[in-house]
Order: sequence, then C-alpha cells, then structure tokens
Amino acid sequence: MLWYSAVRQPRARNAGDLGLVTVLGPTWWIAIGLVAASFIIEVSNVRPRGAILAAAIVGLIFTLHGTAVMLEEAPRFPTAWLHAGFAEHIAQTGHTVPDLDARMSWPGFFSGAAMASRAMGVEPQWFLKWAPVVQNLAFLIPLKAIANGQLFTPRARWLTLWIFVCANWVGQDYFSPQAFAFFLMLCSLAVVTRVFSVHDQPYSEAYRYPNWLLKKAVAVVNRLLRSPSWSRPTELDAIHTSELDRLAWLLTLTATVGAIVVSHQLTPIALIAGLIALVALGRITLRASVLLFAVMLLAWISWGALPYWRGHLDDIFGGVGNVQSSVGDNVGTRLQGSSGRLWVVRSRIAVAALVWIFAALSLLWRWRRGFQHLWLVALAAAPFGIVAAQSYGGEALLRIYLFTLPACSMLIAAYLAEKHPEKARVRLAGRLVVLAVILMALFPFARWGNERFEEVTSDEVKAIEWVYANVPEGSQLESVFWNIPWRYRGLVAYQYHENGGLIFVGPESTDKVLESADTDAWIVLTRAQEFYGITQLGLPSGWSSRLVEVLESSGRFRVAFRNGDSAIMCGTAGSCLSSEATRR
Repeated sequence: MLWYSAVRQPRARNAGDLGLVTVLGPTWWIAIGLVAASFIIEVSNVRPRGAILAAAIVGLIFTLHGTAVMLEEAPRFPTAWLHAGFAEHIAQTGHTVPDLDARMSWPGFFSGAAMASRAMGVEPQWFLKWAPVVQNLAFLIPLKAIANGQLFTPRARWLTLWIFVCANWVGQDYFSPQAFAFFLMLCSLAVVTRVFSVHDQPYSEAYRYPNWLLKKAVAVVNRLLRSPSWSRPTELDAIHTSELDRLAWLLTLTATVGAIVVSHQLTPIALIAGLIALVALGRITLRASVLLFAVMLLAWISWGALPYWRGHLDDIFGGVGNVQSSVGDNVGTRLQGSSGRLWVVRSRIAVAALVWIFAALSLLWRWRRGFQHLWLVALAAAPFGIVAAQSYGGEALLRIYLFTLPACSMLIAAYLAEKHPEKARVRLAGRLVVLAVILMALFPFARWGNERFEEVTSDEVKAIEWVYANVPEGSQLESVFWNIPWRYRGLVAYQYHENGGLIFVGPESTDKVLESADTDAWIVLTRAQEFYGITQLGLPSGWSSRLVEVLESSGRFRVAFRNGDSAIMCGTAGSCLSSEATRR
C-alpha cells in the first residue's frame, strides 16, 4: 500500500535530468526498504519459507519495475510503439516488410504478437503498458529451474532470483523481441540443465572432463588457487527421464531454439556460444544437437534474413575482431551529454562492474572449496565473445551484461549462502543489507535515468493520432530525433524519416535549417525530442520552440496542430495546402 500511494498519480513529466528518481518521494523509498527487509529477514532464517520468499520477490518486481508503469501517462519507450506497429501490420496483412527494417527479417516475435492480438480482439498497443512487469515475472520461472539444477540449497536458489531482480536495470523487458528471446533462452537453459547435464557423485575424484588438456588445465588452476584436487559437482536435481521423454524434451528444446533464431539477431548467438562452451567443458550431452542449432542459425541468416544482410554486409562483419572500436562504441560514445546523463551512465557501469567483480570473486572463493561451477563459468564467459564481433549499435556490452546476469546471480548467491550455519544468520543478513543498499540505491538512476526522453506522454500520442486521422497517406513525416511514438499504425502508409539536420542551435544556423527542411513534408516535434536534444547533445532549452518559430516565420511552413507536448508543421509546397485538417 505504501508503494501504491507513492506512485498512484502519473507525474513522470516532472522528472529532472536524473530521471524518475527526482519524483520519487520518501514513501517510495520506505516501501522498497520494507520489501527488501521482508526478504532478507526470511531468507536469513534457519528454514526459509518458499511462499514468503516468492511473495517478497513478486513485491520487489512491482516496486522496482512497476514504478514507471504507474508514474507515466502512456506506455513508455517509443521503440515499443514501433514494435506494436510491426505486429499490427502483420495482423492486418499477414506479411512482413523485410526491406523496411532489419527487425522484420527476424519476425518470429512480431508474428506471435500479431496472432495473440487477433485472437484476443485487441490492438498490439494493448500489450505495451504492463509488459515490463509481466516479463520480469516470467523470467523468474525458468531462472528458478536453472538455479534448482545448479545450486545446493533452497536459500541460494531464492537468493539468485532476488539478486537478478535487483541487478536487472538493463531495460530490455519492454514489448520487444529481446525480452521474448531472453525468456526463451532461459527456458532452453532450464531444459538443458535439468535433462541433458552431466551429473557426478559428490566429492568424486573422477570428475568427468572431455579431454586430457582440460583436465590438466583444471589441475593447474587448482594448484594456483590452492584448491582441493577433487571437485564437488554442482549440477543437482536432474530430472530422471526415459529415452522417450528425453526425445520429447529434445524436440521441445529444438523448437524453442528455432523460435529464438527467427525472433532476434543476438540472443541465439549468445545461447549457442554458451551451449558450445558447455559441450567443450563436458557439462552437457547435446553435441550433435548443438551443431544442429548452429546450422539453424546460419541457415536463417543466410536465407530468412537475406533482404537485410544483402545490403548491409559491412554492418554485420565490418566490426569483426575490432574490439577497441566495439568497446568505444559501447562505452566512449555513451559518456557524453549533460551532467545528469553522465551520472546515469556511470551508475549503470558501476552496477555492471559490481556484479561482474563480485561474481568473479565468488567463483574464486567457491573454487578454492572444490566447487568449480563449470556450467556457470561457461554461461558467464561465452557472451563476452560478442564484443569482438560487432558493437551492435553501441549496445553490445549492455546485452552482454543481460546475458551474463543469470549465471553471475547464481555465483553470487552460492557464495552468500555458502557460509550459513545457524550461528551466521546475522552475518548473512548484514551482507544482504549492504548489497541491497548498493543495488537499490543505484537502480532508479540506472533503470529510469533516461525517462525525460524515453517517456511517452498522452499529448504525444494524441498528436500522432491526429496525424493518422488527418494527414493524407503517402505523405512524408519527419522527426528530428528517433524518440517519437509513431509507426504503430500506418506502417507503410507514410514515408517516415528522421531528419537530424533540423536542429536549431543558434541564429547563425537559420539558413542551414531552412535548406534542410523539406517543404513537402510534415514535421513532428515532441517534448521527448526537446529533452533528447538538451540531455544528449547540449542544445539550449527551448530549441524546439525556436525551431517552430524559424520555420513558421519563413513562410514555407505552418503549424497544423499543437498541444502541450507536441507541434506538427506542414510544408506549404505539398499536401498541407490541400489538407482540410490544417484549416480547422
């Protein structure tokens, strides 16, 4: 109730440069503290009760990931509206448009959303608002199954879920192929760890390694870390199945991997790389199947994604091996903008570094006690190969963090739960309090620091609705920046264009602005674009209003529509003169 009272009124539009944290009052912080305290107290008990821990984690998801849903007027993130447009087009026509956007060459998620929207009798936009909460809840189901197969105690398994929720600031849980593919990736790993893992007897000196070289490498690490020569296996709670059941699970796994392959560009690469590492370490028995999965991925890229890569080979392979350039695109180019923006980026780097360092230290500590966790090592290390392939539009490190987070959460949980005799309850609770304070203090900055330009307001949606109701089909629609909630309808009915040249930075740029303005176009300016220019590029406050004045005073454009957060201008050389809408 405290959380609900803190977020019941939408007020995200009042957020400052640091995002939603500037509008969160003391009540919200008290609520999040109580939810964290309830989990910490229960998990520190000698026999923690699963029902109470599950309720605390669900409450944590609502308080952390549901806050933006409640505080914002409309579904957040303009890209989610674009994804709804892809699904809407497929639902209406039954066809994709692969030449329009690269994502249409991986249409699995959009096709599924289109089928669901038609079956439910709703528009795809209906899925947008609560998607982050629903998908974070969904992630926990396969993650718990994986933890059951890798960690010894129920306490460690529940801690895994709690750490994952607290550290998952990435924001890839909106209505997107990434969220869908990540969920299926976790489901695939759950099947692999519970059905197809190699399981050994505790304290076995004959720990199974696939080759002599790996056995020697492990022995060298054992000597360096002064760890025991024997190894304690960590793959537990295997599902004992018949050959027929294993065949059914294998067919299910193959279908799931196929759905990932046709839905997202990067996730199947991370999954298959992890499975190859598991095969190399002798942790799973799916050698031929992993080869099949790799062939499926290459076949789809070669055939299904042909319309995309045919004209973008340099985008795909141009950065292969250029790690320095990839890291620069992912880190260097993001460390720019206003002081608030820099704080947000640094908080994200701090959380990622904290999780990775803590996971590495936890692994070293556990290894010295005989727990090698080769399964988790493979899943945590394999995604880092992505950064050597390409920068993925400057988001490769962000996705790598997401892909490694489940394994890192389990390693950290294993360490925290390892030393827990009955006398150590206070010590465990103290460690969890410190971890909670750090992660939850940084979470609002890392998760919602971009809300000034990622929030979608109701006035912005009304402006786009006006466009679809009044602007003739076939017209050219222009925006200054990408963050605009359009294309959720009329995906191919208009010519959408982002015109970065329409940026007014001073009186001397007036002529340049007018030269770059297409007088046969409709220009859409929004509040989010105003804040993007201020936050990211250092443009002066009110630059978008000044741009409207410059274009209108030239006599070549007129204001066709305006509300509190948006302005739509039409060029007098085109359809604007003949449009009845502009004369109302």
